[in-house]
Formats: sequence, structure tokens, C-alpha cells
Amino acid sequence: MNSHYLPSFSLASRVALVTGASRGIGRGLADALAAAGATVAVTARAREDAHAVAESIVTAGGVASSHTLDVRDVESIRAAIDEVVDRFGRSADSRLSDCARVVCEKAGLRVAMNVPYAGGHILERHAAPLANIHAVQIEFDRRLYLDATLMRPSERCLKIQALVAEL
Repeated sequence: MNSHYLPSFSLASRVALVTGASRGIGRGLADALAAAGATVAVTARAREDAHAVAESIVTAGGVASSHTLDVRDVESIRAAIDEVVDRFGRSADSRLSDCARVVCEKAGLRVAMNVPYAGGHILERHAAPLANIHAVQIEFDRRLYLDATLMRPSERCLKIQALVAEL
């Protein structure tokens, strides 16, 4: 691929499902998304064709999985999407994490959304957003609720408790 025509950007921590990825435009798109850092869910009507492309992406240093999907078959589409969400899905609907971010920002806190993050495996393993089971991990800097020695709660501890209750 002649990448000097493309702007530089990163798709790290993003998952892209590409239909018809075994050849042509779909193959080119899968390779370009992987080169930009995306995890690519490679789909094709024949699983072995999808697998060959996924293997090629992994060999080149990317992250990919292979799935069977026929765009003419609604059940095939649903099954592939469920597989991809189950394997690469987040632990909570983005609306929940966005809400937590807004509440914390309104309280004057600096917020970072980390991916990957400590504890991510546990959250993603036990959460199931499609089944309406969501999990969010929130970490606060100890200086926000402990005294200068970081040994005892400070007067700010009640403020953080109230913030957590609001969440």
C-alpha cells in the first residue's frame, strides 16, 4: 500500500469488522486498518479465506481474528457481530463510561480513559454489555482522599464519597 497518500492517524484500541476481507477492496481495507493499529475482525463467506488474511495481519505484527460472514444472510451477520463483540467488546456501554467522565469533569477532576487498563481482563471477562451486565473501573488518585502522608482519610474523602455515590 502506498501510505504516503494517507494522513497519519492511529486506530489503536479500536476494533474494525471488515466484510469481504479475503480479497479486493475488503482485503485492502483490512490491511490498512491493521497498519493504523486497529484490531481487525476479518470476515469472509469461507472461514479459511478469512483465516488466511487474519494470519497475514498477525504475521505483520497486527491483531486480527477470522469470522464467517455472508452479507446476504442476516443470521450470519448477527452471529459474526456477536462473536466479535464477545471477543473484543468493552465491559460497559460507552454511554455509562461517558456519563462517569462527565460527572467527574464537572467535579473538577482530570479524567483519562485508559485502554488497555489494569483490571481490564477481569471486567471484560465478567461483563456482558449485550446482556445488560456492565462493569466500569474507576480509579482515583490517593491524594484526592488521603492526607499528606497517604495514610489517613483527609477532609476531601467525603467529597470523593459523594462523587462515587452520584456515579
